[in-house]
Amino acid sequence: ENINVSAIKVQNPIYVSLAAESDWDIAIPETISEQMLLRVTLKSDASRILGWIQPTVRVATPVYVAKRSLKANEELKVEDFTIAKMNLHALQAQAFRREQFPTGVHLKLPLVRGAALTTSVIERTPSVRLGETVTLILRSDSLRISTKGVVQSNAAVGDTVSVQLQRYNRTFRGRLAEGKLV
Repeated sequence: ENINVSAIKVQNPIYVSLAAESDWDIAIPETISEQMLLRVTLKSDASRILGWIQPTVRVATPVYVAKRSLKANEELKVEDFTIAKMNLHALQAQAFRREQFPTGVHLKLPLVRGAALTTSVIERTPSVRLGETVTLILRSDSLRISTKGVVQSNAAVGDTVSVQLQRYNRTFRGRLAEGKLV
């Protein structure tokens, strides 16, 4: 129901016997693309190729679409979007489908009204920014040391970040966790 064939080109005429006019089939690949070359075969003998066709296909999928124009750096809110069917091939990027609304992200590029929400226009929202103080936890099997340090770049939860300890003039790398813990 979500696939629409908008045009078909036939490479050469395809002949089918009038006595068996419905005895043909089209071999469709598992991955549907906008432009494909498909084999037309006999149903009774799939190894016998009758000809080739080239359809232009649209795959309409329910995705998040902006209800209004949104500015760069704006936080995403589900109420600013609606679900609409769009041609995935025309989007040229991974679109967020129904039940996949991203969290903890903001727009890195403006998004005009009616445009689909894709991975190319968003980025994760940093939890810490360059120069902020974080708690650095160094741990081994039997030892745990925590101290304050300065983050060397913007980072979101889960990112690897460098932390400078100015007192010792040392830099450590670690994964940023909730609550500004590295």
